[in-house]
Amino acid sequence: MKWRIYRLPGSRENWHIDSGCGTQIFNVRFWQAAESRSRDVCGNHVPRSWVEINAQELHIVNGMAFFEYPGVVEAVRETLAGLS
Repeated sequence: MKWRIYRLPGSRENWHIDSGCGTQIFNVRFWQAAESRSRDVCGNHVPRSWVEINAQELHIVNGMAFFEYPGVVEAVRETLAGLS
């Protein structure tokens, strides 16, 4: 599965994550991933550019998106510890 992360014009805080046109959109304030690359595709009604993340599991914890990478468990644990 490929994920894409992007901001729409006028969005200053929210990042949008989806798997392409017609898929569910997740809104987060921050994200973290190990391997990603930029993509630039022009067209109507689609983001002009986005960050693409390949074949990684998505975890959303308290509005932050974590894509599976070395240390994801520790990062989630630290995020949750910071909330208490």
